[in-house]
Amino acid sequence: MNEKLNPTIFITFMVLYFGACASIWHLTFWSNFDINFLQFIDITKIIKDFAYPFLSSCAVFTITFIASSLFHVFENVNYSRAEFVKDEKVELFKTESSIYGRGRNSSVGEFLNKNVKIFALIYCFFVFSVGKWGNDSKWTILPLMISPPIAILLTNRNIFFKRIQNLDIRFSLLNFIIILPLISYFYSMKASLDIYNNASYKVISNIKLKSDDIKAVSKIFIGKKYLGAGNDKLFLIDLQNNEITIINTEEVVFVSYIKKKKDNL
Repeated sequence: MNEKLNPTIFITFMVLYFGACASIWHLTFWSNFDINFLQFIDITKIIKDFAYPFLSSCAVFTITFIASSLFHVFENVNYSRAEFVKDEKVELFKTESSIYGRGRNSSVGEFLNKNVKIFALIYCFFVFSVGKWGNDSKWTILPLMISPPIAILLTNRNIFFKRIQNLDIRFSLLNFIIILPLISYFYSMKASLDIYNNASYKVISNIKLKSDDIKAVSKIFIGKKYLGAGNDKLFLIDLQNNEITIINTEEVVFVSYIKKKKDNL
């Protein structure tokens, strides 16, 4: 029987988990500009700005879950086995996905299990090569390359076994938990590098400030790259990434941007 999850522990974990993932996003993005953005933002803004990587990960999780569930429906086998989890004998479901169940006992499965260390080493080198020498698309595909093998390893090690005995669901959940911080890092790094390298960024096209004595000064902000906004600050940088400009939002009457890409320069 599945163990019940303590609601307090679950909520605490979720808050800490998503807070950590959101912090990874911000720390990674702003690191290229030497800005400690967390001192200019509260927890509400952190989570709000984290919506994009979160929704992206949910999409990946949903696709993975649907694919694995369909595989489970069409490729399931009638099979039962007992395993010892922490010295306790536990009976698995009689119907298992062949990728996690009897598939491991097939000739192909036995060959892969026998040489798993060699294949793992080759795969790690392949992932390293993509990360080291791959083009810009690597920031998108690396999370998808790193997360599933780790999720499979943890699934086969019976992580969360007592709470979630269905192998497909457990794999999808572990894949989601692992891939979200990876997406936070790689996606934010890509967004940051796009701005830093002038590949894709927003540039100030018009801005008006409240104070009469600095109305003329506002003209110098036109043409600067827009980095982001904190609770009461706007962050701009010049095209050469040499000078950071921080503006109090209470001084801003309006501001407009133009999206630019390298192809349009």
